[in-house]
Amino acid sequence: MLVALPPIVEGIAGATNGTWVAKWYSFSSRATVTLTPEMNYLLKVLGIYLMLFGALMAYASTDPKQHRSLITLGAIVLLLQAFQRLSLTGELHELFNVPIWLNLFHGMYLLLLALALLWLRPKASTVLAGERVHLFGSR
Repeated sequence: MLVALPPIVEGIAGATNGTWVAKWYSFSSRATVTLTPEMNYLLKVLGIYLMLFGALMAYASTDPKQHRSLITLGAIVLLLQAFQRLSLTGELHELFNVPIWLNLFHGMYLLLLALALLWLRPKASTVLAGERVHLFGSR
C-alpha cells in the first residue's frame, strides 16, 4: 500500500482540482509552481492516470502471486520516474527552483521503492508452482 496510496490520493486531487497538487509539490519539492489554466487541465488529465496506477498497485497487493506482472510493471514505472527525475535534476532546478539535493533524494527514493518492489515480489518459480504468496504475510 506504500506504493498505492500516494498516487491514489494525488490522482484524485489532481483529477478534481490542480490547486491542491500545485501547493503540495510547492511544499514537498520546494518548487515554484505557477498554476495556469492550461497546467490545471493537464493535472486533471494526468491525475486520472496517477489514480489508475495507484489502484492497480493496490489490486496487485491483494494477491501478489497472481498479479506478479502488475508488480513488475509498477516497479518499471517507478524506475522510469526515478531515472527521469535524476536525469532532469538541472532542468527542474532551473525551471522550478527545486533544490538539487532534494531532487536527488526524491529520485533515490523512487529508485529504492522500485527495487524493493522487484525484490519483494513473488519469485517466478513460486508463481509457477501455484503456491499462494502474500506480500504482507500469510492470511
